[in-house]
Amino acid sequence: MSNKSTDLNDPLKTESASNLSSNVENSQEISPMSTSQVNVLTICYDNGVSCKDCPNHNKLMCQLDYKDSLIFAWPFLSFIGILVWGIIRSMNQGNLGWLGLAIFIVFYLSYGFFFFNIWESKILCSHCPFYVIDDSKTLKCYANYGFLKSAKYNPAPISKSEQYQFIIGASLLFVIPLIFLLIVQEFLFAGLVALFYIIFFLNTSNNSCKKCPNFSCILNRVPQDWKDEYLRRNPVMREAWEKAANR
Repeated sequence: MSNKSTDLNDPLKTESASNLSSNVENSQEISPMSTSQVNVLTICYDNGVSCKDCPNHNKLMCQLDYKDSLIFAWPFLSFIGILVWGIIRSMNQGNLGWLGLAIFIVFYLSYGFFFFNIWESKILCSHCPFYVIDDSKTLKCYANYGFLKSAKYNPAPISKSEQYQFIIGASLLFVIPLIFLLIVQEFLFAGLVALFYIIFFLNTSNNSCKKCPNFSCILNRVPQDWKDEYLRRNPVMREAWEKAANR
């Protein structure tokens, strides 16, 4: 990330790297604690011991909470239900045969596996502190729980190239079923799918994206002071962001 331009997702935009380092030195550092004191999975390096004293407590999504997953997922699950309903209706009307269905399922599931487990894991998830919430081989976060960690953890901000790749990849994930429903002449269901795409975006933007710790995601809307406070408590991520700001 270049410091010659202002990035809306850069938590250092209102505070220079040198000022942030100075503030960190004057603040109390959080020391790692014994894992025996862990009650919940948390993205902070003190294993959640200081949660009650943290200004971001109950604001930023620092802990794994399945309520956050439900809020994130319900529009997407609704879209899947509409897609299945549209497929069944199309087959009953003779607009879609078993071969066409098989081709769509294989193609879409293959792309979904590639996107979630390989592409998105590299360009988005590997930059998030949830990526290293534990040492397992699969993700444990509110959005992509259970998918593979196929890339090395990278605490630095997401690059512009990766942001553009995410937009393209996520768009294909949504556009492919929409085109498929139009091809099999299920225009009503295509419209409903498009509607739930909009609902999914609005729901995510106004809920998950306002609390997600993957600050450099192009959709992230976490307030600036929350970002700065979290970076003071995550020395690994803070150092990577300071280096990126000074390039």
